[in-house]
Amino acid sequence: MDASDLLPMYLIPHASGIAAWTLFFFVCEWASFLVSPLVSTQYRSLTPRNKVMWANRVASTVNAIVVCPVSAYILWTYFDLRLRIQVELELSNYLFQAAFGYFLWDLYQCLRHLADFGVSFLLHALACLGVYGICLMPTMQVYGSMFLLFELSSPFINAVWLLQKGAKGVPAQVFTVLGLITLLVFFLVRIVLGNIVGLEVWQEVFLVPEQPMSLPVRLFFMISHLALSLLNVFWFVMMIRYVLRSSSHQDKHE
Repeated sequence: MDASDLLPMYLIPHASGIAAWTLFFFVCEWASFLVSPLVSTQYRSLTPRNKVMWANRVASTVNAIVVCPVSAYILWTYFDLRLRIQVELELSNYLFQAAFGYFLWDLYQCLRHLADFGVSFLLHALACLGVYGICLMPTMQVYGSMFLLFELSSPFINAVWLLQKGAKGVPAQVFTVLGLITLLVFFLVRIVLGNIVGLEVWQEVFLVPEQPMSLPVRLFFMISHLALSLLNVFWFVMMIRYVLRSSSHQDKHE
């Protein structure tokens, strides 16, 4: 493997953008600690652990709001370029700088609060850094935009958690509707679209002759993608179990 295969070299031109976005999400975290007591009467009674989780979900929602519209625009405009492995788009560079900066912040949070977040979220942060770092080479930038659409489910997941912890008197029907929307969006975007796109990526990466990507980069990309796919299936199963337990609990109290 020569020097051009080293991922950090590809990140150097994007260092300032990545640093700016990483700082931005630290600001989102600090702003959450300051503003949340003003918008939620329940916030002050949360445990320190839940306040950390609250800030994480606020930043996660902001990330989804930033990256999902841009990802959708790139897919709509440049969908015909998805089969070109090495294509560089200026807008995609900005997009993946934001994504990489967010997951750098996320990695820091996972390491700092490993007991709270668990190993699965740590692996998720590492895998996302691997995928979106490779997209900055530039490699597979249109495919990378598809993977960023996974974040479409995050606002719904976060809304359920924030309402449960930070609001009183929310009708049960609201949680039911949000829960169903969350499961549907998660399944369609992360499981269905994720696996369809993943299969196409595997074909492009390993079956196309005269592949411009080196073997180490291809293996690293696919291992990261496989880890994300397995985590999404694991989390979807956990979400279904949670919904079933909640429904059973409600039935016992009716």
